[in-house]
Amino acid sequence: MTSSAFDRDTFAEWIVAQGGTVQPGTNEWEVLRYRTSSNETGVVYRNKKGELSYTERSRADLAKFLADTNFAPAERVNRLKAEWTAKTRAILLERDGPGCVFCGQFLDRGELRPTIEHFHALAKTGNNHPDNLALACEGCNGAVGNDPVVKKIAFRDHVRSLIADVPPWQVVDTRALATAKIGVPA
Repeated sequence: MTSSAFDRDTFAEWIVAQGGTVQPGTNEWEVLRYRTSSNETGVVYRNKKGELSYTERSRADLAKFLADTNFAPAERVNRLKAEWTAKTRAILLERDGPGCVFCGQFLDRGELRPTIEHFHALAKTGNNHPDNLALACEGCNGAVGNDPVVKKIAFRDHVRSLIADVPPWQVVDTRALATAKIGVPA
């Protein structure tokens, strides 16, 4: 594989679309470090001459990436990401039911678009393993962002206390509740 055939960003997006996560590099020679959905680490290096070298894991993943994308990476990666998202939503819906993990409102209707919540944010070394995922409405998911899990739990308890008397099939503007975060511990 030549350097020109390797597009780091597109390969990284493909890894995420497969359920993996991109990790911070540990030295100046690492072009890309990632963890697969099966919790294996892959690394792509660049030597002093600028040539790329691969771990056994990253070589296998790169071969699959090139075969999957047919050298039309952006379009293929976007399709794979959409497929992963749809499959993951279906798995989470079956596992957890139709309610938002925070406010409890039903997500299986047009008014509330289900999003995938990462309890430990990807930006903070979280992963795409189902144990780290749940369905949340856009308002709640946007409100908690990259907050630590403790704050997310406090947010959940607060929002649910505010809408305790509202049946789960009635739509509540959780975005307004979420944005205010009134009474949520800092």
